[in-house]
Amino acid sequence: MNLPRIANLAYWAVFVTVFLLAAIGESQRPVTALKIPAEKRWTVHGILFIISVALTGLILRTTPVLLAISVSGREHALLNRAWIPLAAQWLIAILVLDFTRYAAHRTMHSVNFLWRIHEIHHSDRDYDVSTAVRFHPIEVLLTEGVTLGVIWLLAPPPASVLAAVLLSIAENVLAHANISLPARMEAFVRRLLITPDSHRLHHSCDSRDYNRNFGQTFPWWDQMFGTWAVKPAGSTIQTGVPAIATAEMSGGLPHLLLEPFRSRPDVATSDAATSIATGRK
Repeated sequence: MNLPRIANLAYWAVFVTVFLLAAIGESQRPVTALKIPAEKRWTVHGILFIISVALTGLILRTTPVLLAISVSGREHALLNRAWIPLAAQWLIAILVLDFTRYAAHRTMHSVNFLWRIHEIHHSDRDYDVSTAVRFHPIEVLLTEGVTLGVIWLLAPPPASVLAAVLLSIAENVLAHANISLPARMEAFVRRLLITPDSHRLHHSCDSRDYNRNFGQTFPWWDQMFGTWAVKPAGSTIQTGVPAIATAEMSGGLPHLLLEPFRSRPDVATSDAATSIATGRK
């Protein structure tokens, strides 16, 4: 079985399928009306995505599945033990990789320079499926690098890494969709998975909200570490980072790529770090 080839095909099949389904769903019953024309935002987000994929491949030279295959026989790896049942290896791998994404995401909010990079994702004035790929290339590179490091330490079954990656891709796209689940379904699903409503809260301008719901796939880490919220702190949710969003309209893609390196007060960043450190809601 050519797992790398299968992984590549599965990655794009899942991404494109879920993206199109989410796009169709939000076009029929959007939660909020878009403030900026979709074609303008989607073009910028698409180019950011292409740059991120190209830069990550060029610098890291591997993927999670390829690395898992290459270290599958490594001695002293944490999961590469004959006495650990295969099912347990799968479960541990999926959970640890998702916790890694939670921890990396939370760190992005608590370290000033990392927040400046991650802020590009939060600065989208609108919230729709294309927001799922609106990340600064440096953030994608750092997050993927951390994930690869964890895989090297664990040496999990390569197929379990593929499963974790595909689940993460589908969840990331769906969580950013401009849709809401029916109330009963929302109450049930959010016990198991991150929903669009729970992640939309994380994109609020209010620091009491954007310091909550860091989870990528499962909500359990937020619940375990006290960063989970079901309802926003205020009566409504306004998404975006006003200063960046306003400048983006005139500066476009170059502005987003250079924004983390511009000199400006880190007021929002300090609030984020303080909120996390103190546990303030």
